[in-house]
Amino acid sequence: MSSFETYIEKAAIDIDTAINLDDGNPYGFYLKLRILQGFGISEKLQRAFAESIAKYSGYYAFYAVVLDTLQPKWGGTPAAMYAFVDQYAGRAPENSPLQLLYLDLYRDLLSSASVSCTDYQRDRDKMSQCVASLMGANITPELERKVQAALQLYDHSDRYQFDVAIKDILFGMLNTAGGDVYSGAVLQLAANAMHSDTKLKEDAPGHNDYVIDEAVGHSWYLKGFYDNALTKFQEALKDIDIAAFPDEEEKDLARSAIYDRISFAYSKLHQYVDVIVYEKAAIALGGETGDEQFICYGYHELKQYDEAVQACTEAVNKSGNLRARYWRGVSYQDLGQMDAALRDFAVVADSEYDFRSSAAISMSFIYAIRNEVEKSLGVLNKYTYLFDPNTQSRDDLAASYNNRCYDYMQLGDLKRALDDCTESLKYGSLPDAYSKQQELIKRLKAHETGL
Repeated sequence: MSSFETYIEKAAIDIDTAINLDDGNPYGFYLKLRILQGFGISEKLQRAFAESIAKYSGYYAFYAVVLDTLQPKWGGTPAAMYAFVDQYAGRAPENSPLQLLYLDLYRDLLSSASVSCTDYQRDRDKMSQCVASLMGANITPELERKVQAALQLYDHSDRYQFDVAIKDILFGMLNTAGGDVYSGAVLQLAANAMHSDTKLKEDAPGHNDYVIDEAVGHSWYLKGFYDNALTKFQEALKDIDIAAFPDEEEKDLARSAIYDRISFAYSKLHQYVDVIVYEKAAIALGGETGDEQFICYGYHELKQYDEAVQACTEAVNKSGNLRARYWRGVSYQDLGQMDAALRDFAVVADSEYDFRSSAAISMSFIYAIRNEVEKSLGVLNKYTYLFDPNTQSRDDLAASYNNRCYDYMQLGDLKRALDDCTESLKYGSLPDAYSKQQELIKRLKAHETGL
């Protein structure tokens, strides 16, 4: 946290310098608000917001940042969120972009409900019920009416800019845990307002707004229907061709985003040649996607390990992509280059990336098969998160306890070994853990009886 605050303060100094040199671009003010958001709804943020809207009163993004910061997770309240939107959108003209703040408010209330219900995140039904209860308490009929009215801006504003704004809102809602009912309802309202069809097989293909196709495809993807997702993503590509963009670069970026989503879907379908092709296409059009690891992952799954290492290295050198570093480690391991694999796994294991558990377990495994048992045990005991049931999957917990059971067993610490094998079996049914548990029980009994 200390480092975070230090870098945020440095960022704030830099953006103030940029604004003082040239305040002719509202984006500088927007960046300042995003930077100060790191401290919540502070006096600095409020002063910066007042300065921003004094110079660019109609710049919608300023208001969206402050509204987002008024969520309870930042220290705000639903009442404060409503008051803010009423103050600025309520006084704005009917066709002002600020009317979209009502959609932002709906999304932020859904996000707040989801955050409040995280205790139920492993039980989908309870999570949905919890979110529904909070939404029922916080969503007013007037807000629902305002949301529908705000969507009519599609016919009264620059459609490209509307698409950019509505895409951020729709995808934010679709990605909100426990919010399926609400995100689906708003997606349908948006489709109606944008003269688009959400059906998998459209009545009149070629007339949709591409953002609606992309959002519907993402909805299918989240539900695990990857073929359906691909159908809608391909339709989105066709609809981009008839959409208006400020220039070809913006059109290419829109295509790039959809190629990236197609690569995701093909990875779920285990069609790895297509994964590689579409991710390369996304990069060719957009420069960076943040998902460059899909290329080396695809090569790995095709067992083309040298190509995987090369592609992963390109991604790591380009952006420090931790996912790519993990898959390079896996590829090195499959090539038998264990020292190189250990170096990559160590970087990932020391990070906050969600593959860190797999990386640490792989490190312990490599040391174990090289008969460096003490190093294997050292890895497992170093990364204490491996044994945290609040953050780890049951499979990873079972593997971690099983590996440590083996290490203790090899080092002659039979009691600790038995405890870990028993713990492993609470989380999974690894045959290896059963076998070791039975052997340990016999050996401990023999030791106790002196036989």
